[in-house]
Amino acid sequence: GTWLLARGPGRVGEWLGLTGARVGAADAIEAGFADSFVPSAAFPALIAALEATGDVAEIASVAATPEPGIIPGLRADIDAAFAGTDPIAILARLDAVDADWAKSAAKSIRRGCPLSVWCSLELLDRARRAKDIKEALMHEFRFSARCTDEGEFLEGVRAQLVDKDRNPQWAAPALADISADKVASMLAP
Repeated sequence: GTWLLARGPGRVGEWLGLTGARVGAADAIEAGFADSFVPSAAFPALIAALEATGDVAEIASVAATPEPGIIPGLRADIDAAFAGTDPIAILARLDAVDADWAKSAAKSIRRGCPLSVWCSLELLDRARRAKDIKEALMHEFRFSARCTDEGEFLEGVRAQLVDKDRNPQWAAPALADISADKVASMLAP
């Protein structure tokens, strides 16, 4: 995930990674997650053509232009708001923007696990500088294993899926409670 997100345009990866914002086909293409859009009605014909020929160029024969996305119109604002690796500064910039997308983004970040928010930004920064996907996956594995060991993942699952109280009790409840040393320890070898 961080490898793909880090290769999106500007800071779109940070916006998507921290907020879980949903995007349509045009934005998936814009972000680099997809190459083309194939309407579901064209799937049977495409599957048949791929089975018959094995030629991925068949995709172009059924690809269509998706509905316009939102990323192109928000790109400059997203890049400005999500610059850097400090989520407290990102929230301050989002709070200064009087727009629904910014309010929604800030709300999503505040709802997330503070440790995960900090580590996600660090993981994206490292993935952007990584020499290959293997290096990015190594960092993701370290974080995932430690997040599970420390209980934050389990607490998120409890609050969302088990008790469904939507009230996680994070070990460090605020972004300001997370130290740089803690983030570094989550990603250390």
